Amino acid sequence: MLNIFPCSFGRPSNYGLAKTLLKIPLDVRAGWLVSDLQYQKLISEAEIAHLQSSLYSGLFQVEDGVRVTTNSTISHLRGELFELFLNVQEGTYHRLVTLHIYVDPTSSLEFLTPVYHATVYPTRGSEVIFSTPIALKNSTDKLEISSLTITGPFTLSVHGKSVKLHFSEPQEAAKIHVIYLGAFLGNMVVAQCKIVVEVLDSERFLLADKKFKVEFTLGTLPGNFTVFDVQKRNPSEPLLFHLEQPSRFFKICQLTGRVSTLQTVGYGVYHVHVVARNQRKQRSDAWLEILVLKKFVPAEKSRSRRHLDDVVFKISENTPVEEIERKQMKIPLFPGETVGEVSVAKDLLRIDEEGRIHVLKPLNFEKTSSIIATVPINGLQSR
Repeated sequence: MLNIFPCSFGRPSNYGLAKTLLKIPLDVRAGWLVSDLQYQKLISEAEIAHLQSSLYSGLFQVEDGVRVTTNSTISHLRGELFELFLNVQEGTYHRLVTLHIYVDPTSSLEFLTPVYHATVYPTRGSEVIFSTPIALKNSTDKLEISSLTITGPFTLSVHGKSVKLHFSEPQEAAKIHVIYLGAFLGNMVVAQCKIVVEVLDSERFLLADKKFKVEFTLGTLPGNFTVFDVQKRNPSEPLLFHLEQPSRFFKICQLTGRVSTLQTVGYGVYHVHVVARNQRKQRSDAWLEILVLKKFVPAEKSRSRRHLDDVVFKISENTPVEEIERKQMKIPLFPGETVGEVSVAKDLLRIDEEGRIHVLKPLNFEKTSSIIATVPINGLQSR
């Protein structure tokens, strides 16, 4: 059984101390981390390293001037001990660092995948989620897992047989972080994986706005009717669109962002949650508000004192108050008119002077099937 020790995170067995004798398993793949020169205190943060040409230098490469990795297999060097020369530079100052590399005849173990990649927004929570767990394939050895490089803004923790990665500090700028994890058997790294976390800029919004609104006053909308074209911030950038929640009434074209009707749409206020993604899997969300109204055209500019209209609003049972508010229910008024105090069902609804109706709590059909109220209107002209 594989045992992963929580206390192993940090610098196990003096791995993080300066040393130039390094063991590599015989069958490692290309991309195996030989040494993080900064983490092992072989160079400073101000220095960068380059490979010096030698008999074995063609088998290795230096990433970002810091990490020495293999760029091919080394199985033909079984049992070999050789030197790898690095030219370290800071400004005009140069010095030489020599790594002594021994190719151990033992075979390496493997993580479930050699490279883990995640794309995250810094505001999406502290844990970084990967499609494959960070864990080793079956092993009967007792192994310690630790970082082989500087972990930056992350902390590592063990959950069962897998490793979790968390943000230890908030991230404000977009950046790509690269971390290597190693499984240790004694002082030797016998398994290794690379972790790439791409932190996206949450301020880089893909759409022209976060809220759109369109209004129709010509009656109900027919099926297959174009409602709105969602605008991009950059018209030349290809985006993929979809609706966060399926809609009975509306659809969106995946490539163009055009919103259209699926069937006849009656009067009301509709809210559509639009999601757009680019090729880097960056995501932006926007709300589209669609108003389908029957325009109120009063036949007269005033009404008599005994005038009585029936105004009916229908609400689904247990609809949340926030959703009812979005319906913007209102009693139509003539210019100069205001609504007086309504004495019925004060615990359930409130009507303000402008005629806007506010439901105070969700309505249950078994308890309240209907609310009927006579609404007094002030400012009437007698005739």
